[in-house]
Amino acid sequence: MPDTPKREQLDGTAYLRPALKKIRRAVSGNGVTPDDVKVLRFEGDILVLKAETTLTLSADILESQATGKTQGTHVFPDEKSARSAIEAKEKRLSTIPETPNTVMNALVNRADKGLAPKNSTIPLPSLTEDFIAHIPCSTCHAKGDIPCAQCRGSGYETCRKCHGRGTVTCPHCRGSCQITGSDGKRKSCPHCHGRGHLSCAACRGQGRTACNACKSRGRITCRDCNGSGWTSRVFSHKINARASGVILNMDKIPQKAAKRISRLGEKLAQHVQIRECFPDETSRAHKNIKILYSFSLPQGTAEFQINGKRVPAYLFGTQTRIADLPPFLDGLIRPGAEALELGANAPEKARRKLMLAAQYRTVREALHAVSRHPPKKAYTLLMTQNPVGLSRETGEKLIKNADITLKNASRAGARIASLAGLGLAFTLAGAYLYYRAVSEISSAAMPQDALAAALIPAAAVAFMSVLRNFARRQILTRALKNKPQLRKK
Repeated sequence: MPDTPKREQLDGTAYLRPALKKIRRAVSGNGVTPDDVKVLRFEGDILVLKAETTLTLSADILESQATGKTQGTHVFPDEKSARSAIEAKEKRLSTIPETPNTVMNALVNRADKGLAPKNSTIPLPSLTEDFIAHIPCSTCHAKGDIPCAQCRGSGYETCRKCHGRGTVTCPHCRGSCQITGSDGKRKSCPHCHGRGHLSCAACRGQGRTACNACKSRGRITCRDCNGSGWTSRVFSHKINARASGVILNMDKIPQKAAKRISRLGEKLAQHVQIRECFPDETSRAHKNIKILYSFSLPQGTAEFQINGKRVPAYLFGTQTRIADLPPFLDGLIRPGAEALELGANAPEKARRKLMLAAQYRTVREALHAVSRHPPKKAYTLLMTQNPVGLSRETGEKLIKNADITLKNASRAGARIASLAGLGLAFTLAGAYLYYRAVSEISSAAMPQDALAAALIPAAAVAFMSVLRNFARRQILTRALKNKPQLRKK
């Protein structure tokens, strides 16, 4: 392989178009006309790089057991034969001609395309096979049933009512053989005929009953084999590949490109175009399979003119990602950010400063975000809407000041919301007390009282929250409607 990566010509006009569109979108509404953003300089090319991914094959055997004779591709009469077949497969796996291509196909179907992975474990389901051994059930000796433990194989069990005697004590004379007649004299019991006992109705005098467990058969179905007499030992032979990759000749490419490649790691495949991918022929007879890549990476440095200032940037990848771009938006929206900060520090000036700050699109997006979401989510939304040119520090400061300024500007509305919430609470409490009075419910505490005591304040708090959010949005709507017109620079 060559020591120095090949470089190819890049169509700068087409490559710059997405970056220019992003920057013009960023300045739009922030005091600069988008068409005034110009490209002053661009130097770039397409790097054609090589990469190697080495995969070390390993096997895991997962054992499981099933009842009956499980069917499959590899079935054996005993466990020893199945294990021998697994060992034979492992020995010939690295010598099978199709193995490298199978591994390569598994790689390219991944999101990272297997390009420069860092000690990743890659499952290879196409090489996974089940080896099944049919084994006679040791519990029933392949008969499918076993002697019933409850009746010990006899099919019958001792009658639980008469305890095997076949008779029970006469309930009329209680075994005394005599009862007292209507004339007060003792006479022979007519029910047991003077014997003192009766034939057991449960066993009909036999002293034993049919076994409920085996239904008098004396044997029950073997649970270990589910009555089949066989069990199946299933060996799932799973093949995995431990992958590690390297980009060749990284010291021969521009430092900025090497830095971005290292940062992206396994996400690199999303920003390059893979030209070739093939297994190394010399690795076919080994467990270590090497996959070779050839891919192209467009990159270059550019200089833009924004609001009369030169702004450098580094462009990278097939998606024209912008890197190393100074936070130019921080300077463009500084007057709006300062007005927002004054509104946060001086509540009496909040409404007026809010209208001044709302002249800038990025500030407006911060205000919209905090009016609908908690600060953390609002910050994430703001940075998503402004992916270039806005620093994290400025974004966090905008969200913080926007939240405080909106609260300051809507203080009157918040007070009204609090009063309305208290009014609702008193109204609901009065309505509940009136209901109890007209329904003639006892004055003693009832479960409904605890429920009402919990629901009434909750309803009042929810109502206040809705009114406060409404007030904040109304203030924001008026500020956006009455904001001064921002002059383009």
